Amino acid sequence: MTDLLIEHPGPLVELESSDTAATADQTPPIPGRPAWDGDPGLPSHRPSHRDLVRPLPGPGTADRSGRVGAIVVPTSRSLDDAGNGIRLAVELAGAHACQLVVLCSGRARSEGFPRDLAGSCPQGVAVVDFPVGEELLPRFATSRRLLSTALRSDRDLGDKRNLGLLLAVRAGLRTVLFLDDDVRALPLPNGRGTRTTPGTARTLDPDQLADAVAHLLDGGDTGAVGWTLTDFDDNSVVCHTRRALGMPQEQFIGGGALLVKITEELPFFPRIYNEDWLFMFELMWRRGNRGELAEAGNVLQDAYDPFLPERARSEELGDILAEGLFSLLHRGDDPADPERFMKDESYWQGVLERREDMTNHMLKMIESTETIAPETRERMTAVLEAAEEIRSCVRPGSFVDFLRSWSDDLLTWREHLRRARSTPLYENYGLDRRTRWLSGGSPERFGWVDGLQ
Repeated sequence: MTDLLIEHPGPLVELESSDTAATADQTPPIPGRPAWDGDPGLPSHRPSHRDLVRPLPGPGTADRSGRVGAIVVPTSRSLDDAGNGIRLAVELAGAHACQLVVLCSGRARSEGFPRDLAGSCPQGVAVVDFPVGEELLPRFATSRRLLSTALRSDRDLGDKRNLGLLLAVRAGLRTVLFLDDDVRALPLPNGRGTRTTPGTARTLDPDQLADAVAHLLDGGDTGAVGWTLTDFDDNSVVCHTRRALGMPQEQFIGGGALLVKITEELPFFPRIYNEDWLFMFELMWRRGNRGELAEAGNVLQDAYDPFLPERARSEELGDILAEGLFSLLHRGDDPADPERFMKDESYWQGVLERREDMTNHMLKMIESTETIAPETRERMTAVLEAAEEIRSCVRPGSFVDFLRSWSDDLLTWREHLRRARSTPLYENYGLDRRTRWLSGGSPERFGWVDGLQ
């Protein structure tokens, strides 16, 4: 008996279907054909997408006089003890003499921002409490589609990043750096500071950021430069499990450390897991140019427990969507190629079947690998079963519905950005009641209203 998910204002609703096809755990993987590991002719999970980005040119090849327009840190953790990402943001904002914007929800509150850090930001700090007024951001149709609503997630990371883009457009900025609150730069071998020196790994420091800004603004096609989150690798639960089983699995740049060139043709961050991948996918495939993204180096990410069933459930649909879209970028240089498959239900049927094959293969590996400790075996099995529970309930049409709404939302968003250039966002939309200004910051100084920019 299969399950079917429907959109409903309450919690996830499951309806019995008349379909009596075999359940996922009765479908064995195909021996000797690991298509999910990179067959370019099949929809699949790929262990790496690194060939879709080009490396940022080496240190010293660009004019370092460029400065980032603003740094935006979304956070939902308590600010009583500033996270690593906020401390790094303060360091970068001070070195680049740019504004710092901290967008708070959950346990984070504007009054909790450490005042001693604000003094290092000569252009001021804006600490904004979420949620903002509904009229500040468009109402996206994708937020009401099944892939976003299935688990009734309160995930607001995409909304925060969209607000950062909107405020950057209103202020007339050319670049903005998004930085998560749990990242930090690579330390120097002797432990002194984080500045990149010859012979050390490239990381996010003031000089490297200046290189990245110069690269974005040199007139080329690159729309964003990212840093890969390592140490505790930035992956979904399923991908962490792959790595733990010894399967190939790399990381990709993401919103945790992402420098974006501000234009009126920017995409937005949908309200779904892997919202940063969807943002970057849109930057890449429209022109069919592999130079749309660049990688600048690595940053470190704080550790967390990846083997939680609730985390696996909340990530699975966004993970499938993003992997399915990114696989299309490997099919060749024809910019129309992704469009041909994106809204084809048979393509997404194949993506779902390959995901099922991969999950079953991993479950069998867990069961047959004697070196896995019993507690670890139990936890890995639990997260894969939780992910499979969600995958088995969704249909290919849900992905097509989401992507059709996404196309409409992109038009809505870009029109919203065009209007933002002449709209006094701060005064009209209630940010004055939700923003705490520190170290001389003000809406006029940030360019959010008419006045000093």
